[in-house]
Amino acid sequence: MEIVNNEINVCFADTFHVMNENELSNVYLNNSWHRWGIWDYDNHIIITIIWEKKNPLLIKLADVSAMVKRNEKLTRKGYPKSSNYELIEFFDYEIDHIKAKGYRFKVLVENSEQYVENLLLKYKNTIYCFTVIGRTNNIKYNQETFKKFLNEIKFN
Repeated sequence: MEIVNNEINVCFADTFHVMNENELSNVYLNNSWHRWGIWDYDNHIIITIIWEKKNPLLIKLADVSAMVKRNEKLTRKGYPKSSNYELIEFFDYEIDHIKAKGYRFKVLVENSEQYVENLLLKYKNTIYCFTVIGRTNNIKYNQETFKKFLNEIKFN
């Protein structure tokens, strides 16, 4: 078990290792958010948590649905047309009794079709984004692994 941002207790399988800053930098070109992640090399799956603390009033007023739609739009714009970005769906989830909203998509990266889920929620004065990245030929495993990871999370 690890504690992320002194607020989230996470558990994960032994097949994962905690990513170092160089590995995280390869996944996230933007260094402005705090981040933590795990990687299972053999199964080609990465799970990350990124977060940003905000003004408590802004957090209280923030609409997670609007944040997810904006995040999806920015994500889509961040990929070139040649990546064949395809939004699969928006969805709702609950992590440790906290409502979250997310979206799933497919994208071509370096000749490999990838499946991604982004899930956002508000907790105290922080916005969190939970992400799974894997290959599309292993979607079922990716979804099951991410769901198990999310279901074991406990907020302090």
